[in-house]
Amino acid sequence: MIHGIVLFKCSLPKLFCATCILPLSGLLFCEIWSLIYVYESSTKTYCLYARNNFMPSVSVAIGSYTPQKYVWNITIAVHTAPRLLMMLAYYNLYKRLFQWEECLSKFFRLLSLMSQLLNMTEILTLIGLSFVTSQDNYGIN
Repeated sequence: MIHGIVLFKCSLPKLFCATCILPLSGLLFCEIWSLIYVYESSTKTYCLYARNNFMPSVSVAIGSYTPQKYVWNITIAVHTAPRLLMMLAYYNLYKRLFQWEECLSKFFRLLSLMSQLLNMTEILTLIGLSFVTSQDNYGIN
């Protein structure tokens, strides 16, 4: 807020919907761009008896060519912060919900913690696989 003027206002449901749409829109952009501008090289196959693919594979569309690679990385990077925020919001919700019965509380807290750890693993793995492509470093990927 600068001098009483709101510069940006967004509700959490709208932010979360936009967050969910980002990877899909990035993927569609990469596929369409590959079809239009690098169709021959992006659909080429190394199989001797097969014809070329009719669509580029996802890994080729998002990681092999310059504009698509950057668009994909940006959409995933922007998509990550709200996902982490959602993860923390769910953790706090679960923590408050399962405070009632002591015996169930420990079990549900454990399940909640496992859920958050798996969610964090999924987010960090997506970032790792997006930014370290198999062409850049095959051993890590």
